[in-house]
Amino acid sequence: MRLKNIGLYMALVGFLFLAIGGTIEPILAAEPGIDINSRWCVATWTHGTSSVKPILYHSVMIVDHDGISSDGTSHIVTVAYPNAEPTKTLTFSYRLGKNKAKYFLQDTTADLTGNPNDYTGYYTYKVTRVADGASNEATDYLSVDPVAPPQDKTTSPPEFDWTPVAAASH
Repeated sequence: MRLKNIGLYMALVGFLFLAIGGTIEPILAAEPGIDINSRWCVATWTHGTSSVKPILYHSVMIVDHDGISSDGTSHIVTVAYPNAEPTKTLTFSYRLGKNKAKYFLQDTTADLTGNPNDYTGYYTYKVTRVADGASNEATDYLSVDPVAPPQDKTTSPPEFDWTPVAAASH
């Protein structure tokens, strides 16, 4: 009986507070996080045919149970490289529901062929919620070992022999 009266009293105080012009600021309870299992985090990607150039590709999924804006501007996602390069900012890609969003970066400035060991190590991702500065970090390890593309020396297509196999049923 007494608990019911306390609940009624608190509801009445809240109503009176709002009725006389008070405002209640929202309290953000959840910290933003980085789901490293849903995306690649850091990976190398090779493209091109005449001049093959590997690039670093960053892709992370951000989770915030307090919500993510539809254009992704509610959060800033950065990555710190293991070789002390300047921290780089990932770009918002798309939102999945109200609480998840993908951010990515294709870094074409990294010289993976010239100095692959400079890019081997731990990459630290940081998500920061703009509204209150709440943040979290996650790391991913990358071992860079570029593989040269195969040499194309074949000038004729392969030949196949379709000779029937003896005693095989058709």
